[in-house]
Amino acid sequence: MRGVVCVLVFLMGLAMGCVSHRVIEDTRKPELEITEFGILLVNGERVERGRLVKAMKRAGFTYDQEVNILVPDRPDRQLMKSVTGELVRGGYKRHVFVKNRRAMSDLPPTVQPGAAKGKPAVPTSARQPVRRTTPAGRR
Repeated sequence: MRGVVCVLVFLMGLAMGCVSHRVIEDTRKPELEITEFGILLVNGERVERGRLVKAMKRAGFTYDQEVNILVPDRPDRQLMKSVTGELVRGGYKRHVFVKNRRAMSDLPPTVQPGAAKGKPAVPTSARQPVRRTTPAGRR
C-alpha cells in the first residue's frame, strides 16, 4: 500500500513539474535596437524599415517569443509606432520597449567630530601623531 502511494505521488509530481515548466528567455539582452539616429539593428546587424519582419524570421525569432526593443533615452515616438505596427502586421505581437538604464551614486564627505561649523574637519587619516620630546639630559 505504501509503495502504491509513493508511486502515485511521484507520478503526480512529475506530471505537475512538466505542466508548469516554462522556459524564460534571457531578457537582459535586447534583440532589436533603435539607435538615437533612427537606425534599426537586429542582433547588431543593420536592417532597413520594411524588411524588419524578414530579418526577424531569418534570425530565428518565433511569433510567440517576446521581442525586446532597446530605445535611446529620448526615443522617436513615431518611429516606435512604425516599428510596432510592422512587427504586429508581421505576426510578432509580444514586444517590450526597454531603455539602457545606468545607476550612479556619490558619497558626500563625512563630517568629522570636532569640526567647526562651515569648516570641514581634517580627516583622521591626515592627522599627525603628537610627538613629545624631552630636552637632552632630562628624563
